[in-house]
Amino acid sequence: MGDLQREAVLGALAALMGPLNRTLTDPSEIILHDLSKLPNSIVAVAGHLTDARIGGPADAVVTDAAASGDFTERIGYRTVDESAELRSTTVFIPDASGTMIAALTINYDVSLWASVRAIAEAMLFGRQSRTDAHPDTAPVAPDIDRLADKLLAQAIRTHGVPVELMQKRHKLAIVRDLQAGGFFALRESVETAARALGVTRFTIYNYLNEIGAERPES
Repeated sequence: MGDLQREAVLGALAALMGPLNRTLTDPSEIILHDLSKLPNSIVAVAGHLTDARIGGPADAVVTDAAASGDFTERIGYRTVDESAELRSTTVFIPDASGTMIAALTINYDVSLWASVRAIAEAMLFGRQSRTDAHPDTAPVAPDIDRLADKLLAQAIRTHGVPVELMQKRHKLAIVRDLQAGGFFALRESVETAARALGVTRFTIYNYLNEIGAERPES
């Protein structure tokens, strides 16, 4: 494949990344590699989750595949960033002759859902986890406060406006998202949301009342 054809394929893939990343639930990112530029093969990034950047190096999955010649797709493998647990998928894209020219990696932060699972298991199975091989050992209690902070940070980040610049419509939309996600079932959730959004807890209650009034009567 000539350089012009390669650039056309890479350009088409890059054009798909933004819409695809917006379709995924935050936080996530998509990374495109030009395998002819290894090891610094990143040519496009959509989303912000790791420190991936254009001109940056490929990860071990991409470099190992290039070194071994095994370009089997990797689906849902676990990776660990400095502050998050990720699930990742990498697929390799060939040209018309079958030569691999690109790799596309999707990273998705599942640490929040791991916390949700821990809370659910603690509620369903009590002190003994379903997978606990030692019934006399009590599992560590899930950090519900940390879960609440993560849910709040994710909701605020999704709206893309600094809290200090938010108007009522922004804060109401965030509370609506939190309500839909079950945030207000957590302990002290109203107070936590009020602190994060710079309002009083009575304002949060008013927002919740407005949201309740929006629901059509059955």
